[in-house]
Amino acid sequence: MDGSYFRAWFNQNHQICRFWSIKSVNYYFSGGYTNNEGPLSVTITTCLHKGQLESDVTDWLKVGIDGTYIITTIRGLGRTLGK
Repeated sequence: MDGSYFRAWFNQNHQICRFWSIKSVNYYFSGGYTNNEGPLSVTITTCLHKGQLESDVTDWLKVGIDGTYIITTIRGLGRTLGK
């Protein structure tokens, strides 16, 4: 067997987060990126983005919206298994 099948995983992880408030409106944004390069020439990449908006309408009513976007890509698995 080729020694490349037993190589170690390499991992990169980057994250950023920001929160701010103007009067009665709160804003939140975060993002992340992960890259895993593993054995069998497999690379798994994930990007994540999240946003949130929240407002105090009255003392007893708070209204908000949030959203999340995630994309994951897996490369190399089919190519390696097809050899």
